[in-house]
Order: sequence, then structure tokens, then C-alpha cells
Amino acid sequence: MKPMDFLKEVELNYKVEDIATNELRVWQILRWHYANSYENMVINGGGSSTNSNVVDSKYTRALSKVSNSIWNIHKYFSNYPYIIFTDRLEERTIDSKVSDKIAHGFIKEFGSESLICLNCIDSKHKNNSEYYHKNYISTSLFDIKKVTKKVDVKIDQCSILDEIERSYGVRVDYISIINNFFKYVEVFDDFLKTKQCKAVFVNCYYNLMHQALIFSAHKNNIKVVEFQHGIINSNHYAYNIFKPIGKDVFSDYIFVFGDYVKDIISNNYIESNNIYSIGNYYIEDVIRDSKENDKVIRYFSKIRNEYRKIVVVTSQITIEEKLIDFIKTAAASDNEILYMFIPRYFNKDFSKYNFPQNVIIEENIDFYHSVGYCDLHLTVYSTCAIEALSFGTPNILINIDNLSEDNLRDLLTESEYTRYVNEPYELVKAINDTAIVNKDDVIKVSQRFYKQENIKNIKNAMKAIDLI
Repeated sequence: MKPMDFLKEVELNYKVEDIATNELRVWQILRWHYANSYENMVINGGGSSTNSNVVDSKYTRALSKVSNSIWNIHKYFSNYPYIIFTDRLEERTIDSKVSDKIAHGFIKEFGSESLICLNCIDSKHKNNSEYYHKNYISTSLFDIKKVTKKVDVKIDQCSILDEIERSYGVRVDYISIINNFFKYVEVFDDFLKTKQCKAVFVNCYYNLMHQALIFSAHKNNIKVVEFQHGIINSNHYAYNIFKPIGKDVFSDYIFVFGDYVKDIISNNYIESNNIYSIGNYYIEDVIRDSKENDKVIRYFSKIRNEYRKIVVVTSQITIEEKLIDFIKTAAASDNEILYMFIPRYFNKDFSKYNFPQNVIIEENIDFYHSVGYCDLHLTVYSTCAIEALSFGTPNILINIDNLSEDNLRDLLTESEYTRYVNEPYELVKAINDTAIVNKDDVIKVSQRFYKQENIKNIKNAMKAIDLI
């Protein structure tokens, strides 16, 4: 059974909406954890999908959080109409400074009125001078404050959860999750009650910290807006909810890349009239910049003299080991194809994989600045498959564990510009069979995914929801 089928079966066959504390129905929070537990069991055999080289010790992480928590701490006490919660995975260089690639258009327009709460994910915050925006604090501050809170929540009807775990073989520490949720709620109650805040913005509503923030914002009559940060499709657990389970930890509005999302998101999460298409400032910016970037143009001109085809490969942690094996096999059979492999993270030793000479780990040019110069883009099920089309570059999706079909087939249906392969020899054949395309035709296909004129769209959406 696929993870989405598991979630649907559970929600339709169990009274999960009855699992509650005095304040809310907790399945809103737990459904994501149960879906992930089931997926981990099916795909990884119950083992962790996180590479051990990426995981720091708890001690190191704790020290990092303490150090980060005091970053710009004086701004914690200031008032801002808009508060944005995001993380460093969205950081890119924009307008010569580090900024958030999904919120940069908003920051350009409303930055002076906005506080950004940044999760640096086990790394240290950059120097303030490196950032485009000037008003930052660290989410580590909220993590530290959470440690001081003590709650002991009683969950009614938790026998339903126990039955689900027995029936499907999943295991979730739901008591710890719900207790941590309410610790965060107390932290955000303290934070928001002193603010004159019109709205909070999150880059992902199903993060536990963000769910607590949303719950607290609702209690304080503060609007909540989510920025789409990745693929939203019919197999995304967070946006496909099979019956009413409450909306206490759900966003009031969502700003999405394109209109296609309105046909996918369940009304049990958010009504379609609260979905606003704003596009993507960063993609618009890179496309403008790529026409003038002499350094990148020279780099790819040199490569073109050495290889018949250039393909850029975007990876994901969940499937990276299998993807590497797949690419190595394909590369060994045709050394006139160059594979530019772009990992999700660079903090592991890739030399151990003994790649063929026609596979390079690209550390200096990211996906966005390279894909427009490549013949093809390869991935399993990354959001980059949709983004590549905006640059006029076709896809080949490597259908490892059927993940490409499950996650992208309903979105990327134009066979001329997106092909699916299951074996390395099929990949090599598909690369060699792909003719030169008219990039403008590919870009036209992408327009339903990304609405143009990001800043204009943001201002219109803000007016529509009475935030300006």
C-alpha cells in the first residue's frame, strides 16, 4: 500500500477526529508523523532515511541552539506588522545579498515592516551584513524557551492511535509530540501577546513549531499565511485531507506559485478562494540574470567542447544513495554525456563513490544558474522538475521506487518535455534520443506552474486579504 493510501484508509476508517485534548483535535498534528512513519517503514524498511554523516550529536546541536538564540535578540522585543518563519534551505544570493528565495518579493515590498525568524538547521547564522533583509532573529530562541516549559497533556481517545499502530505496524511517540506542541504554544503565546502583529507567514505549516505558532496566532486573532515552498500534488500528505478534522493548526491563506494548486489542495485544509497565486521572484530573477552572466556562459561553453550532452542532476536525501548508483551505471555506458550532480547537502565525502570522469559534483553553480544551459534535467521527484521547465529545459525523471510516477505524473503530463525511465539503459537512450527543443515552447508549458510578476501578485493578494 502506498503511504497516501494508508493515510486515506486510516482517515476514512477510524474516528481520528475524536482524538483530542481539551483545546484541539490532535490528528491535525499527528497525521503527518503517521504518514512519514508508514513511508519510512515501506521505503526504508523501518530504518532512518537520514545519512549518518549529516547528523550531529545532540550535544553539538544543543550548543549551537544556545549560541544562535542570542542572535539579534534585541529585535525579539520590537513590533512588526508581519512576522515570517522560514529556514536556511530557502536561502539564495539575490540582489547580491543572501535572502529567502520564496519570500524575497514580499521582503522587497514589505521588508521594513517585517521580522524574519530564521531556522538555521544546526548551522550558525551568518553575519548580519551578508543578508539582504535587516530584521532577523533565530528560531533557536523559541527552542530554548520551550525547554523551560512544562506541560503534561491528556489525550482523549488515544486508544484509536494504539489500534492504528497495531494494525499497520507504525510507531509514533504521539505523547511526546503533543507535549512539545503545547510547550511551543506557551512560548508563542508569550511572544505574540505583546505584538501588534497583523499576520504571521510560514514557509511550511506542518512543521511542529509552525503548527504551534499557527494555533497561538489564531488564539490572538492574527492571520496566518503560508508560502508554498515545494511541490504540492495529489500525493502530498499535508494538503490532501480526507475528511474534516479541524483547522486549528492550518493556515488561513496560502500564497502559491501557480493556479494549478487550486485544483489539488483539499477544502479540508483550505478553501480554494483563500489560495492566491503569486509566482516565484527568485526564478524570475535568475532568468533575467542568466542572460547576462558571462562567467556561467563561458563555463558551459568550455564543457560543450568536451561532451555531446550535458545534464544536470538534482538529488534528495531520501533517495540519494539509490540515485547515485543509478547515475554511475548510466554514466559508465556512455562517456560523452556529462552528469552535473547537485546534492541536497554538501557536508559529506562524495569522493568515496568513485564516480566515472563524466560525473562531477557541482559545488560552485547551483541548479537555478545551471539548468538553463543544460540539455536536460534529471531528478527523481524534486520540485526542480517543475522549475526546470521555466528555464526551457526538459526533464527525464528517474522512477526509483515509483516515486516519480507517484509524485509528478499528475502534474508533468507533456511527454515531449518530461520522460520517465526505470533503468539506467533507458536513461541513456532517452538522453540520446531527446532532440533539441524550442526553449520558448517549454517555457509556455511551465506558465501554469508559475504566475508571472511576483511582486505585483503579492500586493494584490495582500489587498484581497485586508493586510494592506
